[in-house]
Amino acid sequence: MLVDGSYEILSCDDVELGIKRSSALSFYACYDDVKEAKALLVIIPGLGADS
Repeated sequence: MLVDGSYEILSCDDVELGIKRSSALSFYACYDDVKEAKALLVIIPGLGADS
């Protein structure tokens, strides 16, 4: 079955920029919970040709 959800995890501080982060990191994931995952695809908008 295809699972589509919104998740939040605790974020970490950015040591290089010296930024303290208190908000959670939100992300969306869609996966099939019946089949074994063979790969992970991450799309970061705003990088490369699409910016």
